[in-house]
Amino acid sequence: MPRGKGKFAPGGHIVPSFISPTTPTSSAFNVSTPDSTSTECASPSTIRSAYNKRIIRGVDSCTFLINVYGMESHFVRVPHHGKSVTIFKSDLLAYRKSIRGNSLHPTSTIFKYVERITAQLDPVAQDRYGGRFHLPTGQSRKDTITYSLHQSGGWDLTGAFIQVCEKPPLPIDFVPFGYPVPVKEIIEVLETPEGIRRESSFLNHEASDESVDTIQLPVDEKQLTIKEQGAAENISSMLSSSIRNYASGVAIYGTDVTLYYGDRFGLVISEPFDLIEEPHQFILAIAAITNAHSTALGFAPFLRIPKSIHGGVAIDGLKIKLQFLWDEEGSSSGPHQFVVDRDNGRNPVWLPRSPVGRATTVVPVRFSGPEEHTSRETRLVLKYCWSRVANNDGVECVEGDILSLATQSLKRHHQHDALKHIPKMIGYFNGTTADANLPRIFLGEVEGHSPRLYTGIIMHAYEPVSSLSEVSDFKKIFTDILTGHHWLWEYGDVLQGDISKNNVMFYRTHREAVGVLCDFDFARFRVDVEREVAKEKQVRRRILAGEQIEIPHYDKVAGTTLFLSCELLSGNHVPVQTYRHDLEALYNFLVVFCATHNPKTQSCSLFAPWASKDVLTVGKAKCDFLERPRSEIVERFFKNAHPQYLDLVEDWVLPLRNLFAWSSENFSASEQDELPRLPSSEEFSFRLVMEVIGKSVDCDCGGEDDEDDEDDEEEDDDDEEEDDDDEEEDDDDEEEDDDDEEEDDDDEEEGIPSHSAARMEESGSDPEDDDDQESDYDSEEDNEEDDEEDAASDSDEEEVDSDTGVFQVDGFVLALVLASSGVDGYSVNSEIVPP
Repeated sequence: MPRGKGKFAPGGHIVPSFISPTTPTSSAFNVSTPDSTSTECASPSTIRSAYNKRIIRGVDSCTFLINVYGMESHFVRVPHHGKSVTIFKSDLLAYRKSIRGNSLHPTSTIFKYVERITAQLDPVAQDRYGGRFHLPTGQSRKDTITYSLHQSGGWDLTGAFIQVCEKPPLPIDFVPFGYPVPVKEIIEVLETPEGIRRESSFLNHEASDESVDTIQLPVDEKQLTIKEQGAAENISSMLSSSIRNYASGVAIYGTDVTLYYGDRFGLVISEPFDLIEEPHQFILAIAAITNAHSTALGFAPFLRIPKSIHGGVAIDGLKIKLQFLWDEEGSSSGPHQFVVDRDNGRNPVWLPRSPVGRATTVVPVRFSGPEEHTSRETRLVLKYCWSRVANNDGVECVEGDILSLATQSLKRHHQHDALKHIPKMIGYFNGTTADANLPRIFLGEVEGHSPRLYTGIIMHAYEPVSSLSEVSDFKKIFTDILTGHHWLWEYGDVLQGDISKNNVMFYRTHREAVGVLCDFDFARFRVDVEREVAKEKQVRRRILAGEQIEIPHYDKVAGTTLFLSCELLSGNHVPVQTYRHDLEALYNFLVVFCATHNPKTQSCSLFAPWASKDVLTVGKAKCDFLERPRSEIVERFFKNAHPQYLDLVEDWVLPLRNLFAWSSENFSASEQDELPRLPSSEEFSFRLVMEVIGKSVDCDCGGEDDEDDEDDEEEDDDDEEEDDDDEEEDDDDEEEDDDDEEEDDDDEEEGIPSHSAARMEESGSDPEDDDDQESDYDSEEDNEEDDEEDAASDSDEEEVDSDTGVFQVDGFVLALVLASSGVDGYSVNSEIVPP
């Protein structure tokens, strides 16, 4: 895949063009001041843990400078056509004295040494960052020199750092006389080492289509050493304090000089070189940093930092420009321009704490360009992260794709009210590490780690549910979320899969508050969920039939422990995460909110009973909540609840508790190494939940998929179906009607709602076509015959719309708009069923 060139992402979506480290971005964006961000740097122990088995060591220093900073030979230029850079003995002597413990600090002496070198170099890159080296002040470490646009000491505008060890174990015994280092000798070091792909590091968005193969390197099992800890902490601080994709710097340990690079995938550490014996290497590092532009220093690729800033930095009103965005209808447009709008500090910039992982960042913005489809005053947010996303077939599907396809599905089924309860998306982009231009692809990736996509969404901004002051508003929002989540599952074919307090938000109309379910980073398509459930049921049948096989344990569980279903917290046999678990997570959210929210302070406190970091402990606590006598619940779990919520506890929380008894039963069964049971729709469903809270169900479905208590009941149903078949043979006049009823029963048995079966009949497909099923299903030959008969019987009916195809995946059918969205299969096992 060409580096920095726009690509077609899965589903036919084009990712935006990003720019190489040696080419300036055409977009403009400014980072925030320290007080404009909401984050907290990770602790040293957290940093050590985060980088465990994520470190690559021994990279050649020239390879590092070329691929991180875009170093070129003409960056080393001395004013007035000078031919050398002079190293002063006095600077080296001062450094030697400082590490021996005199009044001078090693950082101060190295700073003077760096300034001397910088003064002899003439920056030539027109697009360079334009910063200066500064002694440590304010928030930065006392042993660290920062290369930044201001002297505040904050990490937000720091482009790179030089960290100096205060007391290296070995003193400097020899200092040479001052001497010139010829520019020719400095440049000669830049000769490309064997194996480096220097040309690839210079590719821009107009480059050729030549693909870039990521270097895969074995993991270094050795953890961070004391010598490496300081630089790693600086990398982590930079990543958690500014809008950037990576950070870099230099560490000096006695005379050993090492280069450091860190992104959301881990650390890359160069082979050290000697400060005194190899001064040309150090000069190259200084020249590379001072000529690098903001993207080469790690700031986000859609961001450009101005060369000079007067009177500090104010984030409000600064610009963002995105070249490409895909909208919810699957159409691309661009460029789009936005401005950061913190609303006088009321809208913070949210930055990640951990140095590795998803690194979700949220920036408040509004339109600034000539946009026609929404007002410039509309509050928006830019949310971007590194998503690790792949469904069961390895197909990449991210939040933007999921919301786009869900929106299209809801509109096709005329469920426009449901759109009010999911985020209103202006557009989104997807890109790979190569598209985001990470030096990582040239320095090396650690083998065994899953790839990530660089994804972003521009969507409407919403209010956190904790900001509510009226219980009546919360009841309305909670009902909206319940309904919207259900419609999304039934008609949008998506399971949100990550219920939490932070993902339940709202907006206000002139009449009322409207609940919105946000964050679809861990959402899954219904067809994937149902395929996993079908496989789970097959295993259950085999176990109930007497086969000696292990009870399955599914480790693909997403969500926050505080809100996850009790059943999913077992240490033994975790089932497939499906709709019933999301519904229980919504109930857990109701419990936690009623117990901890203070409408006067508009904040939530800690819910101590479920606050443990141990998953199993939380599972046992939730089991206790579901099984404890009702008379003890209020005193045990709601004694600190605000008085306004006590009626809601009596009217909603306690009555709903009975619907989730199956979860605690299954948790206990799993802990005892027993096969959990599947709850039936008679004891648990969306409709029952709505009836308990006194709300009508504006939906033609039955809620949760019908799941029998035991698989032997399914076998009884099969026997009944065989008896029905015999009766049908005796009565030819009623044969067709009975066949239709039998198909409906089969749909319900397989967890397919009645409206889904109707959609499949209209499409002319057979829901029983499944090559992977056990003998409980029809044979492949019988299914092929049924398909031919169905196709013949449907030939005289209305034709399927040419823009719509039907995907049949392991027995489940998903209708997708093909021509308009460009989606060409979300499963490698899919086949398009002809009309």
